[in-house]
Amino acid sequence: MKPQSIYNKMFEQIPIMESYRGSIVHNLYIEPNNPMSTDDVDTIKVYAYPKQYYLTLEGYNKSREVYERKEGELDEVAYEVRKMFYMLSTLNPNVLNTLYLRDEDYIQISDAWKWVLKNKDIFRSKEIYATYAGYARSQFTRMMQNSKLGYMGEKRFEIVKNFGYDTKNASHLIRLLRSGIEFLKTGELIVYRVKDREELISIKQGKWTLEQVQTEADRLLKEFDVSYQESKLPETVNKYNVNKLLYEVMEMIL
Repeated sequence: MKPQSIYNKMFEQIPIMESYRGSIVHNLYIEPNNPMSTDDVDTIKVYAYPKQYYLTLEGYNKSREVYERKEGELDEVAYEVRKMFYMLSTLNPNVLNTLYLRDEDYIQISDAWKWVLKNKDIFRSKEIYATYAGYARSQFTRMMQNSKLGYMGEKRFEIVKNFGYDTKNASHLIRLLRSGIEFLKTGELIVYRVKDREELISIKQGKWTLEQVQTEADRLLKEFDVSYQESKLPETVNKYNVNKLLYEVMEMIL
């Protein structure tokens, strides 16, 4: 019999936070019975390992920093805490939302993550301009790909063929640009969309022409430029403060 791996003995994950992500937290979820629905139930987790992981050579394996599991409509992604802090420090659009969720969007939250939320101001900077505008432009490129890409199921590809562009990516594009502009102006990320929810849903359902989407995206990109120039946020995230917070979180966990 093969001996049990030291990894299995020592490195069971310690949960720090789990929440919903994607269309659910953006208030843009379309129910599966709707013919325009391509939404999954997306979740995100943050975890740590026991201190042996960080103090032994056995734990030196970066492939364990991220994992993803997709089962039916459930799409789960999880990050080791240091990886999560790194992504937050770069204002990565995939994780920054987790600092600005409603209470009901958290599935599980530890005291350590509550401490992160209390100190989330350290992740505010004008760097969101580069990350959000860059991500938005990637959504624009995807939107224009009138072909089946790897992330598309048959239903989503049929929508692309029907409308001539990816309506879901178009909605992402407009939401990202608006969110980035709001953040530069206020220092707050509005994740749960209310004022423009119906508009974003209508884009997602193909009720906007491609030309309308392009026109609004161009307008928002210009506003994003102006908002960046006028923003009072710090130019960059202070890495000393990020590391200090990470150290405090690790102490709480370990």
